[in-house]
Amino acid sequence: MAGPTNTRVAVGRGPVGPAAAVTASGFGANLLSYAVLLVAVHALASSSYGQLVVLLNVLLVGTVPSFAVQSVTARRVATGETAGTVRATAIIAATAAGAIAVLAPALAGFLHLSGSGDLLLVAAAVPGVTALGMYQGILQGQHRFTELGIVLGVASLGRSACGLIGLLVGRDSTATLLATLIGVTTCAGLVGSRLRGRLASGPAAGPLREIAHAIHAHGTLWFLSTLDLLLARHVLSSHVAAIYATGSVVTRAAIWLPQSVASLVFPHLTDSARHTRMFRRAVAVVAGVGVVAVAGTATLPSLVAKVVGGGRYPELVPSCWLFATLGASLALLQLGMIAGLALRRTRQTIVLWTAIIADTILVLSAGSPHTVGPVVGTVSVVTVLAATASVLLGTGWPSRGQLAEPSGQAAGT
Repeated sequence: MAGPTNTRVAVGRGPVGPAAAVTASGFGANLLSYAVLLVAVHALASSSYGQLVVLLNVLLVGTVPSFAVQSVTARRVATGETAGTVRATAIIAATAAGAIAVLAPALAGFLHLSGSGDLLLVAAAVPGVTALGMYQGILQGQHRFTELGIVLGVASLGRSACGLIGLLVGRDSTATLLATLIGVTTCAGLVGSRLRGRLASGPAAGPLREIAHAIHAHGTLWFLSTLDLLLARHVLSSHVAAIYATGSVVTRAAIWLPQSVASLVFPHLTDSARHTRMFRRAVAVVAGVGVVAVAGTATLPSLVAKVVGGGRYPELVPSCWLFATLGASLALLQLGMIAGLALRRTRQTIVLWTAIIADTILVLSAGSPHTVGPVVGTVSVVTVLAATASVLLGTGWPSRGQLAEPSGQAAGT
């Protein structure tokens, strides 16, 4: 799920071409990510596939610092306040990678992985991903959107295409993640060689504080969007967890479909006079796409289950529409979070944290079900309620005067 980016020139008053380049690159990256999952479900055994999906989602969480760094870098480049950004990015990258490495043994046990080695590969890939976020932020801040689209394409090739090659060659999660690590690191080096020296040196304290605010906002949403898969891995048997992992592909597709809406509407949401009207329009588009996705999945569940699972998991058929509902609701939550950041409001994160706590308590307290239905059903209900609350908050309910925060408050705290 893409975070709010500085696309004001491309979307608001510039030519359509640069915006189209960024949108097309994002769509292509999502397709490549989707291709990795589709190939994996055919190439791997159930247990291996479930483990790979969990590891890819851990890497997904590990990309949160990249989104935060990209947003902060873009703002600082645009305003000429670039001092210390490189140093702050290096600190954030090292901290994120170190945290995953240190937690690897505990994560491996909680997620029932075969070992912690693959998690160390995930940790090693984080610095390259974070560096790419900084380079993308440079291009955004300089309004070089066509070049940004190219870099986004290169980054997706380094991550997903190389991972796909590793999967086809090694037929296991280790080969896939090793190839991903090599691809991401190589791409970061190539892009960095062209953009190095664009940021001024200086103390990291200021950029670090700003990045920390952005990480909180992005990280809360990303954690919520992957929490159900982690909980399912913990409470379900290996085989049923693999079925759930396959169903999560439907969830990701439902999130990806309206993904560009949030990025394109973000500049307009920063105008307080038009915020509510633009937010309602965006909600209508995202909700409309979600309704179509859920209806289509409910109408053709067997076909959807066959596409995402290769016909190996007929048990998935009854729950397909629930996975689509979950994804559509998460897309609305993403829009609500971005709308909050546009006006420097923080109350949307309260909704996200409430959903996280509710999911955790309800799923873990329900015991160990033998099918995916109880888990995805519980999480879907919680997420639908959270999305409803997010939309109401975004439209000013219960009262703008009651809940509005000072305009100078940092976004995403």
